[in-house]
Amino acid sequence: TSNNAIGVKRTQDDDLNLEPAKKFLEDLPTTSENQEIVTMIDVPPSYTGLVVGKGGFKINQIKSESGCSVAKLAPQTHPETRQFILKGTPEQVNCAKMLIQNVVDAAKLTKNVQNESQLQVSSQSNVPHLPIEVVTIEV
Repeated sequence: TSNNAIGVKRTQDDDLNLEPAKKFLEDLPTTSENQEIVTMIDVPPSYTGLVVGKGGFKINQIKSESGCSVAKLAPQTHPETRQFILKGTPEQVNCAKMLIQNVVDAAKLTKNVQNESQLQVSSQSNVPHLPIEVVTIEV
């Protein structure tokens, strides 16, 4: 036997009813770290296919790496963008956003590099080709 906080002795046969305490703890709101959130991210339509990937490969990779649920919404309200809905903890959602943004940024960078190289090629092709005559002078 032992004394509790108010000095009443308990016997070993006493049965503690912890159910109300457990229920109270279960009903407490979870911390914001573990709380799931739902948010959307807009992607330009020309990059949507890259985010999804062939056979859904890229989107499944993003889901796997982030632990976040990711789904593409049908274009309805904003035809100039495609929306993806993200559901998970704030950390998972931020990771998925970052991975999606990386895909878009990499594609934009590649597109810019290709455009620059096309500009260089086309500007070089506009230079008139003059016949060159080789002259040898003997002294």
